[in-house]
Parts: sequence; C-alpha cells; structure tokens
Amino acid sequence: MNETNIKLSNIKSVKIIAIPSVVITGKDFKNAKIAWIKTEDGRSLDIIFDDHGNLLVDTGLLARIEYFYGKAFEPILFDNRPAYAHVYAA
Repeated sequence: MNETNIKLSNIKSVKIIAIPSVVITGKDFKNAKIAWIKTEDGRSLDIIFDDHGNLLVDTGLLARIEYFYGKAFEPILFDNRPAYAHVYAA
C-alpha cells in the first residue's frame, strides 16, 4: 500500500460533502456505478459500486472498467470495508 492509499484508507461516508456525478456504466460493465465524491478535507475521488449499490469487489470487472474509462482504481477502505478509488490529483 503506497502513501496515497494510507491516507485514503480511512474514507468515511460522513466526510463526503458532495457527489457531483454518478456514472452508470451500462450492461457491458454490469451497470456498475462510478461515484465522483468530494470530501470535507478537499479530496476528489471516484468510488466504484456494483449495480446494487454495494462496493465493487469483482477485480476482473474492475480491470475492464479501468481500461475502458482510462482510470486507475486503487484499493482503499471506505467505511471500514474494502473498496476501490480513483484519486484525482490535487
């Protein structure tokens, strides 16, 4: 786990101040949802969910989404559960 992941490993939903957009990927990607969130400490990141709103854990599907959308999702903890996030540069 790199330094970025250590800082992100404590993302809590109560610290989210905005969700500017949610992309529903479509049936080719099992309708996974990519939620762009902003936290109260100024971070901006995408967190990926499955079609039921659960944190995505299917790494095969994640790899396909990363390739198609040109994003690099990193493992983090979100509300103490394993998740994946794409972190935008500050």
